[in-house]
Amino acid sequence: RSEFYTSTGHHKHGKTEFYRSFLRHLAQSEDQFIIAPGIKGMVMCVFTLPSFDMVFKIIKDRFDPPKEMSQETVREKYRLPPKFLLYLATIEPRKNLVALVEAYHALLNTEHADAVHLVIAGKKGWLFQPVFDKVRELGLEARVHFTDWVDDDDAPVMMSMAEAFVFPSVYEGFGLPPIVAMACGTPVVCANT
Repeated sequence: RSEFYTSTGHHKHGKTEFYRSFLRHLAQSEDQFIIAPGIKGMVMCVFTLPSFDMVFKIIKDRFDPPKEMSQETVREKYRLPPKFLLYLATIEPRKNLVALVEAYHALLNTEHADAVHLVIAGKKGWLFQPVFDKVRELGLEARVHFTDWVDDDDAPVMMSMAEAFVFPSVYEGFGLPPIVAMACGTPVVCANT
């Protein structure tokens, strides 16, 4: 039932139905959660409940970037500017990136602009083109940087380098990137959705 709501765009109803179903299942189950097999994650622990068809994730509250990956290496690899605001997730409409670009453009017209650039990191999802069009329309090609996919080991390093992590999404299932950014010690600005 939760899949129906989610697939028809009623995400909050879908989450509510999922949690109701999950709590009913827990009340009737004697299963124990088990850590999922595989390589231990730097950012999260993944576990399952054998009788429930779902994977669960717990985010560590603090972690250090990988020792083998330096800020200089990441800066060169992704051609990052010295000071930047960072968005890191898929580029798609629900992420509200056109509004982010417009807000960044408005910031440039204030005394707070400083030399801060905007880095939009992540793979292109569906209907990504309007974000690129808005950057071009506002003449921000020299100030807004697109990195495409960021390797898992590079993401926490990149997050720790940012002046702030921005996440203006209008809908998230859980919204892990802001939590990861906070674990990196980076200030987070996100939507209240």
